[in-house]
Amino acid sequence: MPSPTRTGSSDGAPSDADERRLAERRELRAKILHLALPLIGANFAQTALSVTDTAMVGRLGAKQLAAMGPPNVFFLVLFLTTSATFMGVQALTARRFGEDRPQECGKILDNGLVLAFAIGIGAGLLGLFLAPPLCSLLVRDPEVARLSSEYLIVRWGGVVTLTTLWVLKGYYFGLGITRIDLWISLGMNLVNIFLNWVLLFGNLGSPAFGLAGAAWASVASTGMAAIIYLWHASGAARRERFGHLRLAGIETERMMAIVRLSAPRAMAGLAFGGSILFFKLIADHASEAGLAASTAIWRFTGVAVLASIAIGSAAASLVGHELGAGRPERAEVVAREATRIGMMISAAIGLVVVAMPDLVMRIFSEDPAVISAGAPGLRLIAVFLFVDAGGIILARVLSSAGCVLYVMTMEFLVSLVLMLGAAFYLVRHHPDNLAAVWLSWAVYMVGWYLAMALKFGAGGWKRVRI
Repeated sequence: MPSPTRTGSSDGAPSDADERRLAERRELRAKILHLALPLIGANFAQTALSVTDTAMVGRLGAKQLAAMGPPNVFFLVLFLTTSATFMGVQALTARRFGEDRPQECGKILDNGLVLAFAIGIGAGLLGLFLAPPLCSLLVRDPEVARLSSEYLIVRWGGVVTLTTLWVLKGYYFGLGITRIDLWISLGMNLVNIFLNWVLLFGNLGSPAFGLAGAAWASVASTGMAAIIYLWHASGAARRERFGHLRLAGIETERMMAIVRLSAPRAMAGLAFGGSILFFKLIADHASEAGLAASTAIWRFTGVAVLASIAIGSAAASLVGHELGAGRPERAEVVAREATRIGMMISAAIGLVVVAMPDLVMRIFSEDPAVISAGAPGLRLIAVFLFVDAGGIILARVLSSAGCVLYVMTMEFLVSLVLMLGAAFYLVRHHPDNLAAVWLSWAVYMVGWYLAMALKFGAGGWKRVRI
């Protein structure tokens, strides 16, 4: 009978094995933070862009702020669907980089850019026709529906800038190059603020486009970021090492490999479209102030979501590197450390918001009715932010490892069955309680985390080949 494994010396001091495990965790934690901190900064800059949009539109009036909510929900689903090539490009780039095949990484980028351009142009043309009827379907007030439509036409029509940008991000993240994203995002945020000031309010001789001006500013700043990424990638040394931007490696097989990993993510994005129906329930049962308050809550949630996405992206890249190098146990340690870090950061944000929800609401609106309507729901969502962070990070890890079909299936079940079921029940029994409706979103957060944690704990993801 073998003797039990010693985890420490007789006097309680840690054993050599314990010391090695602790050293490994510290090393991997440092790698995660090295990749994640620039992405956290970049994503907070991106969040600042969104918050700035919302805050500046809020100064136009409650009606304009209310009109911004529904198209932003539509656009979030559109973003998750059309930018899904990011997932395939990042996963394949990270795995090939871990296998020490840099030229293959460059071919993945070239094929991803072709896909991004085709998807962006096609989706943008479709949006020009679909945006008006969708906004009319979602919003009862004709004036709010008109404003929403004007905003969504521009954002949706210019989605090609977003699809291109996110393929470039996926490639750079897969290589483990993240610092550049911080500086590009900061520059994009400054450009967006400036263009908002010009286009929303009619400064520097420009016509005052109102809400549509915010959409034009977002499209222009996103396009600028994509151009800077392409300029950086075109450097001679980078092209020599990775062989990208030559279009010599455009092949159906590589393109289909990206599609196989990306299509389930796109379908999961459509499943997340249940959030549109969720927002529809709010619009049908809330006052104008309640709809404006929900717009603010939705925007705030993006702060923690983007921070978690940053950590999840860093973890996904490192997990891909470790799996590509044949070190699955180290990949698991990376994922656990990343999840722990993300949940701690989100818990800290949540505690601040729970303590002062009114102050956070004032960032978005100075209307007392909007603040009063939104504070309880905002406090409720803040309580569950750390759970949401865990689910987001683990979903990124599982997708990077190749478990995209599982992630897609769970998105359908959690979004369309669990969350919407809770929303319909709560709206029916608490029609005048906005916080009760937002409780269904907390149900989504918990359900998503449990689904991802169960799959991760089973361990089969470490043996998937892509």
